[in-house]
Amino acid sequence: MPSVMCNLWKQFQDTGSIERKPGQGRPRATTATEDRYLSIIARRNRGATASQLSRDLYVATGTRVSRVTVSKRLHETHFYEQESPFSMVQRA
Repeated sequence: MPSVMCNLWKQFQDTGSIERKPGQGRPRATTATEDRYLSIIARRNRGATASQLSRDLYVATGTRVSRVTVSKRLHETHFYEQESPFSMVQRA
């Protein structure tokens, strides 16, 4: 059974690199457009749960995703970041 190091060494000998090829791994469940849509509907309805947003996305696009995926996408767009209570002018 080949080890990870053997596989990496063979890949390096064949290609001269050990970088991953683009397109490897599981494809994303949502497109960039759907991610933007999630961000928009989340901002419009701040009180909506991830489950509600998941249902809204399904109704609008037909793409079925879990509440965990919705939460991850909103984290990626920095939706959950806290805004500072003071502006830069107020801090000075």
